[in-house]
Amino acid sequence: MNATSLNAQPWSALVRPAITDTTATVSHRKYEPVRISEPETFSALDGTSLRGVWHRPEQPRYVTVLSSATAVPQSYYHPFASFLAARAHAVLTWDYRGIGLSRRRRWAPEAATMDDWTDRDLPGAIRYARAAFPDLPLLLVGHSLGGQGMLLTPRLHDAEASLLIASGSGFWGHALPHLQQKRRLQFNVLLPGFGRALGYVPGWMGIGEDLPGGVAVQWSRRCRTPAYFEAEREAMARDNLGRLGRDVLSVSFSDDDYIPPVAVEALSRLVPDHRLALRTVTPTELGVPAIGHFKVFREKVGGALWPQLAAWLEARASR
Repeated sequence: MNATSLNAQPWSALVRPAITDTTATVSHRKYEPVRISEPETFSALDGTSLRGVWHRPEQPRYVTVLSSATAVPQSYYHPFASFLAARAHAVLTWDYRGIGLSRRRRWAPEAATMDDWTDRDLPGAIRYARAAFPDLPLLLVGHSLGGQGMLLTPRLHDAEASLLIASGSGFWGHALPHLQQKRRLQFNVLLPGFGRALGYVPGWMGIGEDLPGGVAVQWSRRCRTPAYFEAEREAMARDNLGRLGRDVLSVSFSDDDYIPPVAVEALSRLVPDHRLALRTVTPTELGVPAIGHFKVFREKVGGALWPQLAAWLEARASR
């Protein structure tokens, strides 16, 4: 199913018949009280300690792993996680090694690569969530890098459904025309330069959290390459996704200046057509002036979309 045909359909076409409350207002649905845990420690696949937070309803019906974008701390996603928890999701938000609560040395660089994040940290988080709620349907939500990583990990097959939000190729050539030179400078000079010289990229450069140098160097190399993933990584993703027996919804935003719809479509080509729903959302649909790459996780902007995303996930978990 291509983006054009899908965008012509209402959201209800994506979620029926199991769930019917797909409108922005779902006041008739019973919401549950939510308890947010103290940070908990779990292990990546290589034993590295990571930290996450549970957003728990009293009687969860689903367990959901919410994975962050590059250099974005898990706390940014807490409003959306609490919304899902009120709909009976036990939601794990967590930080990659070297970031947020998982950063061990506050004023020193930490060794980490993007492959560490996607190959060891993300599957470790999924394993931890699966063990915590072994009898509940498992759902995955990834923003930007979090969605990229989901396509690479074999643990994707553990989930009933996966939701990618603004997840696409980071190649600078996909950027909006007026931003392409800025992105080329960022990925050719600034990120790899700071990453190698300091061992990290300072957050004050406008990237969010301080970024481990190894992540910055690998990220910038990929963003300079039209294919984005290295050949062996793309082969890994295609092999993983070729055996996928679960549905994937990939959502892009028409005004996203980091990962525009063309970049989301470029990455989504790795997902088998019969498993992929690709949807582009405009600010007009949500009644807001702008969405961009990040604002969907703020209730004032994304709140009108959240019930539709949750309903899509819950429909697949209820099959």
